Amino acid sequence: MKKQLFPLLFSLCLVVLLGSLLFYMLTSLPLPSSGEQEPQTAAPVLLQLSGSQVNTISIATPHQSFLLSNLGDSLSIEGWEEIPLDPQRCQELMDTLAYLPAVRPLGRLNSLSSEQLKLYGLDFPSHIIQISPVAAAKITLQIGFSTNEKETFVALGESVFSVLTQNLTPFLYSKNQFVSCDITPSLPVSLESGAVSLGGSVRPKTVSIAFSPQNQEDASFGEKTPSPNKTAFPFSQYQFSLTAPVKTNLPTDSARPIISSLYNLTADKVALVHPTSSQLRQLGLNAPYATARTNVDGQGFSLIASPVGSNGSVYVMNQSVPIVYQVQAENIPWLTAQYEVLSKAAFFTGNPQDVRQVQITSPNLSYTFYLWKGETTCNGQLLPQGKFDEFYTKVLSIPPASYTWETPVETTPLVTVQITYTDSSRPTDTLALLPYTAKEAFLSFNEEVRFVVSRACAQNILDNCQNILDRKPLKIQ
Repeated sequence: MKKQLFPLLFSLCLVVLLGSLLFYMLTSLPLPSSGEQEPQTAAPVLLQLSGSQVNTISIATPHQSFLLSNLGDSLSIEGWEEIPLDPQRCQELMDTLAYLPAVRPLGRLNSLSSEQLKLYGLDFPSHIIQISPVAAAKITLQIGFSTNEKETFVALGESVFSVLTQNLTPFLYSKNQFVSCDITPSLPVSLESGAVSLGGSVRPKTVSIAFSPQNQEDASFGEKTPSPNKTAFPFSQYQFSLTAPVKTNLPTDSARPIISSLYNLTADKVALVHPTSSQLRQLGLNAPYATARTNVDGQGFSLIASPVGSNGSVYVMNQSVPIVYQVQAENIPWLTAQYEVLSKAAFFTGNPQDVRQVQITSPNLSYTFYLWKGETTCNGQLLPQGKFDEFYTKVLSIPPASYTWETPVETTPLVTVQITYTDSSRPTDTLALLPYTAKEAFLSFNEEVRFVVSRACAQNILDNCQNILDRKPLKIQ
């Protein structure tokens, strides 16, 4: 029993001795001072070039290559020197050259196997960037695959790194994406006079708009217009008018979207630079669907536009720049603006004295107005003096709601208005309201459907024909 007890006591003493020695060693080590941290390896910086150090940047992909030259305060693309570039994207590129950090190094390029090169996407890089510094050796970056949504493999010379994908964005812009999407300048805050002319195949007649400062003082500001302190064009301080195809005052709320959408126009993207005649023909720009010409205090520009595509966009060119832009049609109300919609009248009735006969029919009713030697009859009944003039100028001036490209399904008119003139050489005009929806109707003028109007207009015309016969007041639309 004693023989067994001795080894156990010896083992216990040995454990106690070793534990005491370990405790002494740990407690005798100096503690780190406050603020002392474990050393960390800094992420390598791949590029650190100031703007003055950069001469050119070449960007090559399997599909295109182009050279950007540093002009000091801007960049230009070789061969496109006259093409304006996007200053924001150019600055993004220069900022990337000034500081491009890596996430981590991954080894040497020449030590990678063919399988690793393929895995990294460096066997056939998506982009090869060559930077030529001033008085220094050329720097080459090869961009491979993204490891995930956040990181991408990049080779700088013979070294391979993982880099945040978002930091590589400026290198991934295409040639067209470096081009500015600004199509037209801003409208001056102050001007003496302005004019806009809208044409193209979409408009049967050219629409001309003129505008100038109002003569009276502006009631809200108590000063002569325009005020130089404002940052936006003061539409309320200008008067607008249609000068063609008819002359009439133009409401400010009609002119505002047209003028505003012509100036400060920005594209969704650049479609083509230096388009060929064949390309213009394919895009529908050889015979423009819509045109716009501006003249503000002697300065102006001309635009052409294609028909609206299936995606709701149109191709637009500023004729002073060889660029085709793509713009959403909904952002350019000048594209299809018609003088009837702008002036809020679908038919300019003109002088009632020029009229010989007006025949108004519906599936169940018929009214014939006949003018002869200063007298007017309706269905043979003599009308009070001036009653027809009021009907003709106010009731038949139908306000359109919108322009349309649709074709009516139902072709039986709700109401038809046929106008014959005293001048026998002048052709008869025919207006017809055709069924569309429960609240809207198509308006056809001389068998051409161009507008959507309130369906109530049809009944309003018929009711007023009967009101004239019944000697009742007219209901003006």
